Amino acid sequence: MIRVTNITDSPRQRHTLITSVGDCTLELTYRPAVQSWFCDLAWTGKTIQGYRIAAGLPLIMGANWPFAFFCLESGGIDPYRLDDFKTGRCQLYFVTPETTALLRGTEVQK
Repeated sequence: MIRVTNITDSPRQRHTLITSVGDCTLELTYRPAVQSWFCDLAWTGKTIQGYRIAAGLPLIMGANWPFAFFCLESGGIDPYRLDDFKTGRCQLYFVTPETTALLRGTEVQK
C-alpha cells in the first residue's frame, strides 16, 4: 500500500496518482452537513462517484478495478473532521494491484 500524503484540510481537492496501471484521479470532498469525506475516482475513462470514505474497509473493491483505497484511522471512528487527514488522525492509502489481488483471492485486470 502507498500512502496518499498530500491531503490537506481543504473541503474539495483533486489528486492525480501515477500508477503502474495508469493515472488515477482522486477527488475528495468533505461534506460538513454529514461530517464525512467522500471520493470520486476516474481511471482509464471510467468513473466512480460518491463513495463515502469509511475507516478499515477497502474502497471500490466492487468496481473490479485493479486497485483499491483504504482508510486507516486512529481513534476508532471514520474520518469526520475537515482536518482528519491533514493532522494524521486518518490516513488514505492506495492499494496496489498486487495487494488488491491478494485481498480478492484472484488476479486483477491490468
